[in-house]
Amino acid sequence: MPVPISDSTLIAQVRNEFLTNIYATDPSQFDEIDIDRVRGPDDWFVRRFMTSTDVETAVKAITVCLKWRKTIGINHLSVADFPAEFYSIGGLIKGGVDKKGNRLIILRVKFGAKYNSHLDDLAKKFLAYQLNAVDLETRGRGFAVIFDCTGAGISNVNMEILKFMSTSLTAYFPNNAAYVLVHDLPWILNSIWSAIKSWLSKEHREKVIFASKKDLYNYIDVTQWPQVLCGQWTSPYIRTVPKLAPSMMELAIKRGYSSKELKHLQDFLAKIHAIPY
Repeated sequence: MPVPISDSTLIAQVRNEFLTNIYATDPSQFDEIDIDRVRGPDDWFVRRFMTSTDVETAVKAITVCLKWRKTIGINHLSVADFPAEFYSIGGLIKGGVDKKGNRLIILRVKFGAKYNSHLDDLAKKFLAYQLNAVDLETRGRGFAVIFDCTGAGISNVNMEILKFMSTSLTAYFPNNAAYVLVHDLPWILNSIWSAIKSWLSKEHREKVIFASKKDLYNYIDVTQWPQVLCGQWTSPYIRTVPKLAPSMMELAIKRGYSSKELKHLQDFLAKIHAIPY
């Protein structure tokens, strides 16, 4: 991906342009927590949007990102906002580090499926919540997103979620993901990559790596790859449900699901949980 500009004078210019001409005209569009990050003293929150000397482009990128962050309330999300099943299924693992020290975020594709737009929206928010946590932790030091396709098929592909991930890494959390690694992609999913390529710029396409089971260890040491995926890394947090996380059924009832919708949701969750881990 493009390397962010480090010129302190230019960073100050972008910061001032955004705060004076965008934020000051309508502060309600932004979360004050993010505005404090823009103000500094750490330049990273501004610098990450600067891949050229074009001040206007950087300001527009900051504006789009911060409006999105305010819209979904990302700074105020907690484990209580997501169903226990999102954790117990174990479809997302915040793992160890790769050989260059990048933190790993592993998405297990075989646990993916499309249910309805409501569940998709909740899944997107959950992914954003998890990405945000790692992004704030690493602050430009880098993370890697691994799509583990072991055991996955066409029915596990959710294009809405994939598009959201693409947008998140390029627009909402730019220039912190060192690369995206697609592990053990079955031939039946090759056509999916053709569609995803159309969403990415040339620079971002070059950051996508395909690795077989054998090639994986060129990037990640076996001691940092989860034991559940035939590695040696273990964590007590994999599939651990936070105490404050409500059940999916509790959330569905709060959202006013009908008894028929609740039954369908229950059957759907049972099907996902039945997939061997």
